Amino acid sequence: MLPVIGSALVVTGIVESGASGVKVLLESVKTGSKLALDMSKSAFQASGTVIGSTVQASATASGTVLVVSGKVLAFIPNTVGEALLEHSHVPS
Repeated sequence: MLPVIGSALVVTGIVESGASGVKVLLESVKTGSKLALDMSKSAFQASGTVIGSTVQASATASGTVLVVSGKVLAFIPNTVGEALLEHSHVPS
């Protein structure tokens, strides 16, 4: 379930999922609905997010942006956004 646009969410938990992943647990301040966000550990650490942080949900033409302390925590694409994303393997 996507958060209500313009709503505030609070980080209620952080769970390590594997060697390089983190699951961030969010709860809506207004409705009490919950959201689990899977992300890389390095991206999570760079965001500076801690339990109790407030996350804002903002709508764009291509999806929803979750922002914490002025930094983008996640982008959740809608149908238009998914069509614009490209995933390809980059050799190292």
